[in-house]
Formats: sequence, structure tokens, C-alpha cells
Amino acid sequence: MVDAKTLLEVLDALEDTEARALVWGLTDESWTQEQIERRIAESAPGSDPVDVLNQLLNHKLVFALDRTWPQEYRTRMSESMRLLAHLRQLFDYRFRQWQTAPALVADFRFRHEPRRFPKRDRTIADLVTHLAKQGVSDAVIDAATKIVGEGRTLSQFQVDATVRVFEAMEGRDSGVIVSAGTGSGKTLAFYLPALAYLATRRRTDGVGVLAIYPRNELLKDQLAAALDETRRLRKAGGRGLRLGTFFSPTPYKEAGDKDGPGWNKAPGGWICPFLTCRVGEGEVRCGGQLVWRFDDYASRIECLHCVKCQDVVSQDEIVLTRPAIRRRPPDLLFTTTEMLNRSLSSGENMHVFGVGPKAACTPGLILLDEVHTYEGTNGAQAAFLLRRWRRLLGKPITWVGLSATLANADRFFTDLCGLAEGAVRDVRPDIDDMEDKGREYQVVLRGDPAARTTLLSTTIQTLMLLRRVLDPKDQGIGAYGSRVFAFCDNLDTVNRLYRMYLSAEGLSPFGAPSRSDFPLAGLRMRHASLRLGPVTDWEARDDDGQQWWMPEELGFTGELLKVDRTSSQDSGVSSDADVVVTTASLEIGFDDPKVGAVVQHKAPRDIAQFLQRRGRAGRTRIQRPWTVAVLSDYGRDRIAYQDYEALLDPALPEKRLPLGNQSVRKMQAAMCLIDWAADRLDVSARDRPGNRATEMRRLFVQPPTSGPYAELRNEVVALLRDVMEGGEKRQALMRFIAASMHLSEDEVAAVCWEQPRSLLLDVVPTALRRLSSGWSAYKEGSIVPSGEQWIRDSPLPEFIPKALFSDLCLPEVAIKPQEEYDKSANTSIPVGMALNELAPGKVTLRWAVHSTRGLWVQPAADGGTLALEDGLAHHGEVLRSVPQEGGEALLVRPLITAPKVPRGDIQPTSNGRLTWQLLQEPAHTGITLHRPHTGPIADAVPNVTAYLHAGRGALRTWRYALQSTARVVHRSGLKEEVTNSFSWHGQPAAIGYEAAVDAQIVSLATPSSVAAFDLASDRPRLRQLRRDFFTDLLRRRLHALRVDPFLSRQIANTVIAAAALELSRPETNAATPSDISAWRGHVSTVLDSGAVDLDDGDDSARETNSQHQGLLDLLDSPHVSAAIAETLPLLISEPDDSWLPWLQERYVQTAAAAWQLAAQALCPEFDVDDDSIVDILTVGTTSRFILSDASIGGGGLLEALTSRLSEDPRRFDHLVVAALQPSDLEDVDRSLRRTLDLLLTDQQVAAAASNFRIAHGSRLANWQQLLAKLASFGVSLAHASVAALASRIFRPGSSAETDDLLRQCLSHWDAIEERTGFAIDHRGICNALAADPTVRSALAMAVPGGSQNDSNWANSVLLGLLWPRAEARRAASLVASNRFVDEAPLTERTLVLESLPDPAREIDVDADGWVRVLEQHITQTGRCRLVSASNNPRSLKAALHYLATTPVEMGWLHVHPRIEATTRTDGQLGLDVSLEEAPQ
Repeated sequence: MVDAKTLLEVLDALEDTEARALVWGLTDESWTQEQIERRIAESAPGSDPVDVLNQLLNHKLVFALDRTWPQEYRTRMSESMRLLAHLRQLFDYRFRQWQTAPALVADFRFRHEPRRFPKRDRTIADLVTHLAKQGVSDAVIDAATKIVGEGRTLSQFQVDATVRVFEAMEGRDSGVIVSAGTGSGKTLAFYLPALAYLATRRRTDGVGVLAIYPRNELLKDQLAAALDETRRLRKAGGRGLRLGTFFSPTPYKEAGDKDGPGWNKAPGGWICPFLTCRVGEGEVRCGGQLVWRFDDYASRIECLHCVKCQDVVSQDEIVLTRPAIRRRPPDLLFTTTEMLNRSLSSGENMHVFGVGPKAACTPGLILLDEVHTYEGTNGAQAAFLLRRWRRLLGKPITWVGLSATLANADRFFTDLCGLAEGAVRDVRPDIDDMEDKGREYQVVLRGDPAARTTLLSTTIQTLMLLRRVLDPKDQGIGAYGSRVFAFCDNLDTVNRLYRMYLSAEGLSPFGAPSRSDFPLAGLRMRHASLRLGPVTDWEARDDDGQQWWMPEELGFTGELLKVDRTSSQDSGVSSDADVVVTTASLEIGFDDPKVGAVVQHKAPRDIAQFLQRRGRAGRTRIQRPWTVAVLSDYGRDRIAYQDYEALLDPALPEKRLPLGNQSVRKMQAAMCLIDWAADRLDVSARDRPGNRATEMRRLFVQPPTSGPYAELRNEVVALLRDVMEGGEKRQALMRFIAASMHLSEDEVAAVCWEQPRSLLLDVVPTALRRLSSGWSAYKEGSIVPSGEQWIRDSPLPEFIPKALFSDLCLPEVAIKPQEEYDKSANTSIPVGMALNELAPGKVTLRWAVHSTRGLWVQPAADGGTLALEDGLAHHGEVLRSVPQEGGEALLVRPLITAPKVPRGDIQPTSNGRLTWQLLQEPAHTGITLHRPHTGPIADAVPNVTAYLHAGRGALRTWRYALQSTARVVHRSGLKEEVTNSFSWHGQPAAIGYEAAVDAQIVSLATPSSVAAFDLASDRPRLRQLRRDFFTDLLRRRLHALRVDPFLSRQIANTVIAAAALELSRPETNAATPSDISAWRGHVSTVLDSGAVDLDDGDDSARETNSQHQGLLDLLDSPHVSAAIAETLPLLISEPDDSWLPWLQERYVQTAAAAWQLAAQALCPEFDVDDDSIVDILTVGTTSRFILSDASIGGGGLLEALTSRLSEDPRRFDHLVVAALQPSDLEDVDRSLRRTLDLLLTDQQVAAAASNFRIAHGSRLANWQQLLAKLASFGVSLAHASVAALASRIFRPGSSAETDDLLRQCLSHWDAIEERTGFAIDHRGICNALAADPTVRSALAMAVPGGSQNDSNWANSVLLGLLWPRAEARRAASLVASNRFVDEAPLTERTLVLESLPDPAREIDVDADGWVRVLEQHITQTGRCRLVSASNNPRSLKAALHYLATTPVEMGWLHVHPRIEATTRTDGQLGLDVSLEEAPQ
């Protein structure tokens, strides 16, 4: 019998071999009996290979393949990857026609790596030696040895951290940052010195160590870990230490009704929501619920009893309630940044945190866990909070940070804590102290845009499969886990994914079995699919990855999984959940050994967060965790995919905190005002019986009516009046702000006096008015007492966010649903989010946590006017007037929205949208940025003006909608199209809000004539533009007829596909108006063939026939037919002046998208998709667009972009040009076509291809030889091209005959497009070719088993063989993001790229004397392009190495060129290099 350790080492070896094929895109490889036994013998030389193989099979680590003889094998990893790469969107109504189900994965990246952990080889003696050298007292050393205990070893970095912490505690403000990977043991690196300090400190009447956490779940986890350590110390004879928590679940009262959130009632007591029983060791814990018994609760005895093992957590170990903590603070207190922020002005609580005269002592150590999560404006908020706290403490403290590996950890921690330069020591594991343990699987899947399905479809299918390739519950040797976490980055996506995944698993919206009781995964399993009737093509399904036989062998036979959700709306995780859909709530601190896989939906916003999410899987060293990122082909996802190494092998980049962000500074200054008032009026002295007016924050939230708070209000009013009048009080406030926030005199003046939201001109006057008037409002000529709206628990909401990490200064809307609705809907959200979420006619499930029904704002009748005051703006205020056709409308900003539950006949798929517009008025001239005189876009972009809070002021904008459109779906199937305008108490109105944002307004020189675009120079592009122009114009005309946008797209695609089918007939020589008008006769054929996708992205099963008929009925409408007939000639006509506005708009959209993508490259710490918005202002000969921060008040992106752009504008210009280069997906078309030509014309390529196709045991070597030969002819080796080669041209079963077939099909495609004059998409051409008998005949000859009479079969095969054209890929590869636009406008990169001058001279590095030519040219122009005439990457690499090591003489300077951008023209790689020192 071979032990588990040996089995896993053998599995390592087998997987290492398989991974070499997978990284090359080969997913169908397998082991023969001889090969696998030989590899086993090599990796386990002392064991019998046959015995080892049998045990691998028994443990289901390796599987024998069905239908193979001789027998072949795959590991679980290899078969899992094969299935992932072949995912399809398969519904039960597609079960028989599974070939027509859209393929969901266009490409993948795979990485199979050893897991690395710090060695644990340091003993107690090593620790004692190091501490003694530092001069640490014997008492502390003794306590440290007790904490470590006998038999526990440490890592070297843990020893180093302990020494550094005691070194830092020697008197001055200082810090230690411990950087290590997830699961490395960095938590003990803090608790070891912290508990040793607590066990020996002299003062025990105050908090000695304060641990601050960014997430509640992390706090809970670390509380449990600390309890283990304190018990270990107590058991070894050390001092007993008391722990406490101060966060939302901490009870407010010691007796009476239970008031702490989450304390659920159980028989005999209250269940503790933040701790479970810790009895046990390592991964084996009791885990029982801890109950605060009713009798103990009534007697005010704070102890917890385990309901499972009867263990007791006594009140000497943990303090449960806030009053007990106030009376006698614990040794170690766990809290959150939000609770610390609220406590600084609380006379009742501030002493617990070491603030105020009642504080017995200040904490000796401060722990900041997961430091890398404090980023962007949230990080700046936290940094200013810590500075405010340190000012109130008044004594030196030692800060300790724990973080994933950061490039600039010491510098970042210095900025976060406000420490002096050099005051932070960085501790991290040395590379020599690491060791390999097991393996991990990292995958990046790219959703296929050609499939026309939502990316959620790919994620759902990934989850269904991934859970079923892990272990069944409580089975296996523990190598794979039995739970999957799916992470999304916003609540809306979490709820959508959760609901849709429940449906896919055959569950109801609440997780119970639905009426169908059938998971979609069962469609791929023999046993589960029996209810659908016999299946005769399992072999074909298996070949395509559509039979999931391995999950069946693992024990998954169609049973229902348990799906759970964890978010801010519903915390906690069910102990038996199979799949958990979650937000960031679980990314830190939730250590569950059952988690074997993590799925990330879309590119993570921050690589540090992604590292944390990855770390949720594989918490034990034996596990082999999966991490799968599912990405789209757009925007930031596209960049993440191209730079996939950053996901598969991430290293955290340097982080910066936007401490100069004026919006953040002003918010913090407003908080300082409350801190100052609390300190000045000594609220802690008011904490006495009969006078509980201690919460200064509360005073600014709502009007006090009487009692002690009324007295305190009068004192605050007097104080604020003194500030308004100037003099000593104002100066004292400004000094307080300067000291609290570490600001200079000029910076304080800017915060206090500069608009908008200045402290002394806005905040103080507003606070004074509200406090002195009791929140009275002036309405219609009279004063209304308490008439001003106020938001619960939100002081000065215009100037201070409700919570520390709320979005910056976003005006919020209070949601006021029906009384009986889900409590989660009683909230406030940003106004833009509220208006999009509750657009009239949209049913939202955002707050349907416990409710089955959604909420909506009911639209008025079609064409009618919706009274805003009836719901959308139940309470609102008029901001200004905005222009509308024939006059003006009042712009109403909603304060309270009152949605209702829709009628029973309204379906949740009903959707509505606002038609957004933008109005902007610069309040000043802005900052004109320097533009280079030379460079690629110097003439195209003559002017860039920045508007910044940190500069002369932000840009004032108003976003508003004059109308809304909705598609109301009734249970009967009726779909009602509704368009509404708005009114406000009888007057014409618009709905929207004002926003002051950081922005850049970019002026763009746009071609002034159609001839200037030179469309005829690129005929394939012109054909694609014809199609796009036709589609866009037809959809606009249909929109005017109030046809739904989704239907209008279907109509346009149907017309084009039908016209292509007519014009593809061999007897058609050239397209004529009469030919193209015959499209109507082919509509039914097109719809039946699937050439037009009728899926609208809701990922639910539907009745296809009814959709077909609905579309046919719409096409029969006289108005729709007239619009089509009027637009149809555009498909075959030459461009004329009517094209110009459309071309200019597309040009501007492309330039704006490139500008935004360049901003992403220059500011990688931001996410431009979420953090910025692109708006087109004007289109014409001189056009303008705006790039602005998405966060009102400034999110930091535009400030950082402007600063970096100003430092080197020419570098940014090159980044814009780089954004206009072909994507790797676009290059696939050229690479595959070039390969087919080479297979026909070059004997060496043909021979290499033949060797690969007939090879079996050495396919990888033959594959690499073939790729090397193709690369020598300029075929791209980008992974997208390699994967496409493997799956299209060199797929299993391919041959010279299939190569001929592909060439024939491509030739037909080219000929048809040349004849028609417009582009035909991938689906359309497959439909047209499948109708051609000659193509079907060739297909039947090339593919064994095919039928030349079956056009449906031919169509499905062609869909898998052919690929989208490069021109079709372009439009969706470069997209400007704007959350207020439903469909991102299309782009065409070549329109902009070809209009730019290209002064870069090409230097052939293969030529003799290239260095001399380069030096002469680059010193004169500052830029050139390196190319290799032989297209040899090694030559370019050698040239770059030479330039990096040998300077260029420029006058008296010796300088090194730098890479600006990479280019690829007709497959040839080029490198643009420039001299930074050249004049700009």
C-alpha cells in the first residue's frame, strides 16, 4: 500500500507532464498504459507502477478513458481542463441540437505550479537567542516561549517579526510591516510579540493592544485565532488575558432585550454570531455553537457555553458587551475602522480607544491587518482617520501591519500611518526560506464574444462543472476540497449570478428544489438525462466535451447542489453549501478547509484583492486548489487577459494613497470639526447618570428635541458662531485640522476656503443653520420646523459619508419601499445607482433577500407623463432648468424614492432605462496641459484641459433624463413597450443630479470629409463599415418607431443574414437592389438555422418558436418594412456625404476609448471601467470628449492621470497609439489564414503538420516543432492564435482534406463578400455555406460520418471550424466605458490609426550597421521603430538588450532609449523606442 504522500508526489509528476500540453492549448492528450506506468516508475522508483496506478484510480486522482483501446488515462486535472475549454450554453430545449448551443470559451490560459510556503524550521531556542540579542527582558522571553509551546516550530520571518516589533516599541512612533502570502503564518508573526507584551505589561486597566480590521469576517476569524493563543499561554502558566470585540454585533446592553445584531435565539440562550467552539487542534475543531445562556444573561455573567462539547468561554477570557468593555477594557480589543471613526467623538466610548481624560492608558501596539486592502480613496480615508486618532492619543505608539507581498510595503505603510521617513521596518520571508508543497491550478477563461451570450453564462457553466470535479462531501483524501467560492465585485452582479445559478441548478429563488428539480449539468450526464429520452450520440458529445462522465464517476449523478450567497445583505456561510456566491465579504479572513476552488467573475479590481480571493481555496497544505478567472473580451478584461501572467503569477505593484485628493481632505476636515467640538466641549465628562449627551456625532445627525442633547446643542451652536466670527476659535479649529491631518498651512487654507464644500464657507454654516433652527426648512415663503430632510445615522450627509468607506460625497437617495417589504430595502444608495436601479418599468431584485418579488416604479401609460412625486422622486428638490425640445424642464434631484411591489401579472424580466443626457458648465478656465510639438498624436489632439478639485476646481456637470423607456413583460407573454416623459407637480421635468467631478476635456481634430477617411484603401474594412452603418441607421429608425433595442438588433442581423443567403447563390454575380430586396424570402430559413441568435442574455430557457413568430410578425409591420426598405440600399452603395457624421462619431468614440485605455496603462492601480466615464461632447471637424472620474468629488484617477500625463505627455501619446494596435484576437484571422497558405505552399510546414497529426506519444514535441516552423514565416505565437490553431486547423481528426475544406470555405466567404459588398458575420456565413451543396459535399468527405444532405449538421460543424474575421473583432475590442449608456458605441481603431502620421523610421536590426543608423535618427527625432526583416523575436530581444546596456550619445548626455509601444503590422512585430530626453 502506497501512502497518500507518495500518491500525491506521483500525481505531481503526471500533472507536470500533462501541463506542458495544456499550456499549448492541447486539451485532448492522454496517457497510454505504457507511458503512464513508465512515468510512475520514474517518480516513485521504489513502488510497483501497476499498484500505484490502481491506487490512483481508486482514489479518483486518475481516470481510465471510456471507449479507448488500448486503454488510455487522464488525471482529474487534465479532464477538468478539457471540459472547461469546451463549455457550451446548453439548455434542455437544446438537448437534441446540442451542437447549436453557443460555445462559451474563446480561449484559455493555464498555469500549473508548485505551491510555496515558508519553511517551519525554527525552534524555541532560535527565538530565545534572537530576542536575547535584542535585549528583550527575561519575562517577555518566558511569555513568548509559553505562547509558542512545545513541539511548535516557527518560520524565520516570524522570528524576525517578533524581534522587530520589540525593537520598534522603544519609545517613538514607528512601525513594522510583515509581508507574506496567504496562509504563510503572518498572523502569528504579530500575535507572538503582542501577547508576550500583554502578558508582561504593568498597566492592565486599559486596552494594551488594539487590532483593527477592514472586514467583519476577518475580525471573527482572527478573534478565534487569538483565543487559541491566549488559551495556550494560560495553559502554560502565563497570565490570563481578556479579549473583547467592538463592532456591530457587540451587544449594547448587559441585560434586558437582546440588542446585538446577529444574536439569534436558541433553546436555552442566545447564539454568539462571531465565535464558535475552538476545542481541538489544527483543522480538527469542535465548531459547535457558543450560547450565552438566558440565566447567565439575566445575572450579567458574560460567558459562552458550547452546545456540542459543553466547553465554556468564561468572562475572564472574553468580554461580550459594550458596557463591560467601558467599565474594564480588555487586554486585546478587536474593532473595525468604522467603529474607530465613530468612537473618536463619543464621550462614552473614546476612552476605550485611549482617547480623552478617562483613558487610563494608550494602546502599546496597533495591528492593521490586510494593509494592502487600504487603497484608493478608501485607503486615503483610513490614513486620515489614523492621523486623527494619533492626534487625539497624544502619545507615541507602535504600528504593526500585516499584508500580502507589496513592492513598496514600507513606504506604503509609512503613508498609511502618517509616520516619519525611515520609521517602518519591512519583514518578509526570504526566498531561501521557502519550500514547495503540492500543486495549484490557475485558469483564465475568455468568454467568446461571438457566442452573443452574457459572460454570466460562462461563469454559471464554470461553477456547475467546477464543483463537480472536486470531491463529493466528506470523501477522497482531502486533495481537492468540496466547496467553490464565486467572487463578484458588486452587489447587483452577485444577486444576478446567485438567482441565475439557482435556476441552473434546478433550485427555486430560495434554494429549495424547483418544480423541474433538474440541474442543467444533468444534460451532460447519462444517468441524469434519462428522463429526456434515449441518447445515441454520447461519443460525439464526449468528443466535444459535452459528456461529463468524470463527475459521474466521482459520484455526481444529477443530484441538486446547495447554493448559498454571502454579501452585505446576508452574512455568514452555510456549513453544507456546495457553491457560495459572494462579494468582497469573504475575500479576507474566511479560512475554510473545504474550499477547493475559487471563481472570479470578470477581472478583479485590485490584484491584492485577487490574491486574497485565491487564498480562500487550499487552506491545507495537502490541497490542490483551483482558481478560475472568467473574463470578457472588452475593456479591462481584455487587458487582464493579454497580461494574464499578472493573474496567474501576480506580484503586487507599488501602491499609492491619494492623500492629496481634495475631496477626501474636505470630508475628513468635516469629521475633524466633529472631533474638535467633542474635544473642546469635553463630551467624555458628560458621561454620568442623568446626563448621557455624549455622542457628538449624533448631535449632527438629527434635531435634538429636549434634555441633555438640547443643552449640548446650544453649546455647539455658540462654538460654531465663534468660528464663523473668526478669532481664536477659528484659528484653534484650523490648527486642530492641521495637526490631525498632517496638512501644511496652505493645505488647511485650501480645505477651509476653496469651493466646493469648503469647511468654513459651507460645512460650518450648514451645521450652524441646522442646529440653531432645529432642521427647519424654508418652503413656499414660510419656515417649516424640522422640515429639512435628514438621513438616519448620517451627520452632515452633503459633506461626510454615512460610513467611512462609502463612495466619495455621492448624493444619496433614501429607498422607501412598502411597509411589508424586505428590510434590506430600507437603505440609502447613490443617486445615479438609484435612478438606474429603479428606472420606471424595471423590476429589480437587488433587495429581494427574503422576498420573492422585486420592486419597481410603475411607468405611466405608453406616451404618457410620469409624475415624479408619485414614486421616482417621492421627495425631491429642483436644481435648475435644462433644455428640452420647445422649451425648458425643471431638473429634479430625488431625495426619497418610493418603489412598490409590481402587480402579480408583471414578470421580473421587465426592464426600464432612462435616456441620459449630460450638461456641463466649467466654472473656470481649467488647467491647460502641455502638449508635445512632435509625436504620433500631436496634431490630432491639440488641446487637453483638466478640471481638478486639487487644482483650480472641478467640472460642474448635470446628468439627467427627460424620458424613460421600458419593456413591461406580462405573465401572459405580452411585452408592452412604454415611453414616458416626466412632470414635477404639473410642470415639465427631468430627473437627475448635479456632480462636481475631476475631468479632462480633450479636443480632437477629426477628418472633415469622407474622402479623408480613405475608405476604399481597405476593402474588407469598408465592407464591415457598410454593415455597421446599415445596422446603426436601421436601429435608429426602428427606435423612432419605438422598437425595443434588443429587437432592433435582431431585425438588423436577420435582414443581413437573409440578404447574404440570397446573394450567396452561385448565379448571383453582383449585388443589385432587386437581389438585396429578396431577403424577405429567406427569413424563416435564417431563423431556423440559428444564424441569428435570439437569446437576449437572460440565460433562461424559452420557447424558440414563439420568438421566431414574434420577430416574423414585427417584420410584417408596414412601418418596420418601410424602415428596412429605406435603409437597405446602404448595404451595397458607395460611401457618400451622408456617411460623414457617422464616421466622425465613430472616429471620436475610438479616440476616446483609446485615451481611456491609455489611462489604464498609465494608472494601473485604478480600474478605468469602473472609475471613469467617457462622454462625447461635440462631433465635427473639431470634436471634444470628456474623461471624468466616476466618483462625485473625485476618485483619484483623473488627478493621478493628469499628474503623470504632465510629467511626460509624449509617453502618454504613445500609449494612446498602443491602444489602437490590433488585439491578439484580431490577429487570429491572419495567423490562421497564413497557416493554411503555408500548408499548401511550403513542404516543411506541411511535413511538420503531418508529423503532429499522426504522432501519439510525442505530440507536444511535434506541436512545438510545428509552431516554431510557422513562427519563422510570421505566424503569431500569441496564445490566442496557438489555441485557435489547435482547435480549428489542427483539431483531433484534422487532415489535409480538412485543410482544403477550410481554404474552400474561406474562398467562398471572400467571394460572397466581394460580390455583396458588405461583411457577413461568422454565423451568417456558416448558414450561407451550409446551404451550398458543393460545400456540404466537401464537408462530408472531410469529416467521417457526415451527411451531405444535412444542412443543419453542416452548419453546426462549420461554426466550429471557421472563425470570425479580423474586421468583425475590432469593433468590440476597444470600448469606451460609460455606465449611463446601455450599449457601448462601436469603434474602428484603423480609422484613427491610419489618420495619424507615423514619423518613426523603421530600423532593421538584422541589417549591418543598424546601431549607427538608430543613433543618427533617434537623436534627431527622438523616436524610431525596431523591426526584424526575418521577423525573428530573438533579434529584437538582442537589440533591446544592447540598448539597455549601451547608452546613446545625445550631445554631452549618455541616455538609454525606452520602449514606448509594440506594434504588429501584417504579422511583423515592431518595437517603438524613444528618448525621454528628446524635446517635446
